[in-house]
Amino acid sequence: MTPGQKLGMAEHGEPRWVRGYGGREAERRGPAHADTIYPIASVTKSFTAVAVMQLQERGLLKVSDPVVKYLPEFRLRDAAHAQAVTLEHLLSNTSGLPPLVSLYGSLKRSLEADPNLSRFLLPERLPQLPYLDTYEDLLDFIAEEAGDPLGPPGTVFSYSNDGFALLGAVIERVSGMPYADYVRANILEPAGMTRSGFDPAWVQQQAGVTQLYHMAVNPPELIHAPGWWEAPAMVAAGFLKSTVNDMLRYLEIYRTGGTVGGERILSPESVRAMTTPRIPCGPNMWYAYGLMITPYQGMTLVEHGGNLKGAASWITCIPERGLTAVVLSNLIITPAARITLAALNGRLGLPLATNRFEDRDHPCPPETLAMYEGHYPSAEGVVLTVRAAGDGLILQMMGAEVKARCIGEHLFAFEQHGDLATVRFVPGPDGRIWAVLSGFRLIRKAADAAAEVAAADA
Repeated sequence: MTPGQKLGMAEHGEPRWVRGYGGREAERRGPAHADTIYPIASVTKSFTAVAVMQLQERGLLKVSDPVVKYLPEFRLRDAAHAQAVTLEHLLSNTSGLPPLVSLYGSLKRSLEADPNLSRFLLPERLPQLPYLDTYEDLLDFIAEEAGDPLGPPGTVFSYSNDGFALLGAVIERVSGMPYADYVRANILEPAGMTRSGFDPAWVQQQAGVTQLYHMAVNPPELIHAPGWWEAPAMVAAGFLKSTVNDMLRYLEIYRTGGTVGGERILSPESVRAMTTPRIPCGPNMWYAYGLMITPYQGMTLVEHGGNLKGAASWITCIPERGLTAVVLSNLIITPAARITLAALNGRLGLPLATNRFEDRDHPCPPETLAMYEGHYPSAEGVVLTVRAAGDGLILQMMGAEVKARCIGEHLFAFEQHGDLATVRFVPGPDGRIWAVLSGFRLIRKAADAAAEVAAADA
């Protein structure tokens, strides 16, 4: 069930189809419409990338510059690695930073003020985490917690809220403006996005703001979850609020090569740089700069999504066909990506269920499945446990179990919240599995995981 969701589609810049499901409130007292304000969560990352490209156009930075040029406080256990990380590596999630729990440190004050705190699945470390209220707090935390990098800069993909948060700090230092002020003055206002902003106080003053909902635990049920989570040190990673109409205007940047309603936001060269595939991040999907790129039916999907308390969002642009689409929802588990693609498939004359990648069973002898077994603990507070079962795998995470089937080499697919999700296991030079790409995060395998699983089965 989705309490409130809005889908919008435009063709050559003209809104063609806007449809709402449910309302701003589960009780349907307030219908959702194209100007209802929702959190867009990690879709914010593309705005951060636009800001970086604007500053490059103005000669104030280069994406090839090392991060330490602007943030000399950026340090890691491997000092040489820290010196080698560039802005481009942060933009493409290839810095080598492992998943960290820092988002929850930045959210901690909001979490403690949330009346439904006990109803959320949160890291056990939360009470011990420091408050990460500033960029300086975040930089110190990364230095202490990051540990060994996942690989040399530019060689491995792992989605990093920390990396985009650091880009927000760079934008502030280079522009001399707070991140939110810079984005408002240089992206939102020129694009005519009058119903978009960061300040929660501003949001609450507006008419037509969604209520937030969550599928809670203890017991499992859909609950009204008031209170917008905020993370000052992570604002550039996922805390913009917007509407379907405003986001359709924003997507014109990628449809037109940089303009919205005659206003030049980015140069065509910068748009090309932002949408150039940099590294694989999923089956038939590449990460660019704050955007995901998928070759699709002879066309290109320029996309990104986001999830946060009370938010599931997805944006897509198909430049070759002049199509743009947005889904905004006030419940995190909404399959926004699948809904967006199904709507576009309908417009393209394709079967609605056509997927972004080929979903076909791949031979995987049962005797080879044991190589994937083990525990894959993420510092973000999630542990993925993998067991062989018949001709597939059982994946256990966050208290739920799913059956995954092999659809490619080291690649397994499973249904999750109404969408098709995947995990890809990563072998090392010796052929042994050392990590898994799950939820766009590269998570190392625990060294003793296989022994623990064997002991549990004994």
